Amino acid sequence: EVGSPYAAETYQMLAAAYRLRGDTGRGDVDRAVSYGLAGLREHVGDVLLQESDRNALHVARRGTSDAVEMTRWFLARGRDAAAISALELGRGMVLHAATSGTSLPEALQAAGHGDLADEWTSTKAGSEPAPDLRYRAMLALEKSPVEARLLSAPPVGEIAEALTEAGADALVYLLPRDADGPGLAVVVDRYKGVRKVPLPRLPADDGEPVRGFLRA
Repeated sequence: EVGSPYAAETYQMLAAAYRLRGDTGRGDVDRAVSYGLAGLREHVGDVLLQESDRNALHVARRGTSDAVEMTRWFLARGRDAAAISALELGRGMVLHAATSGTSLPEALQAAGHGDLADEWTSTKAGSEPAPDLRYRAMLALEKSPVEARLLSAPPVGEIAEALTEAGADALVYLLPRDADGPGLAVVVDRYKGVRKVPLPRLPADDGEPVRGFLRA
């Protein structure tokens, strides 16, 4: 259920089960995509709910691992749009955590729920939280403009439009080599095309330039 502290983990377990079985005829690919992206959206919400930047970044890093794993699986099955959504959700949660983005009280205020924002702020000041506070906070953000900005991934079409407006040819996502596969570049061009470019020599091990960049 939306807002549950177990929602992200539950969605990811369901998605992983459908990926493992992988029976297209029984709708496993569609369900893996649906549950996987739902789990990532819940994970973005988990990042937003953290009380410190350090905790937010820790939670975000766990989420990006799921996002990369899903991206590889989606691409292998021709689900390019879903792969980009997974990458954008993973990128968004780390970006929010690393740049001290909008806090939950600010998001609630912007969504017109000042009472919930005040309740959350008083909880962080040491008050005993209501058992359903997390649920009510996330439900309040659901389908709001704030959710669209913080918890949703832009579709490929919007990315292509932004590239055109910026005078850029493409947006490139880099996936370093890991236990699930070789290094990979996922390219979205201004014509809404999505393609993958193998980069087998793109590691992110300790001592590698990519790892140093990530730490910075």
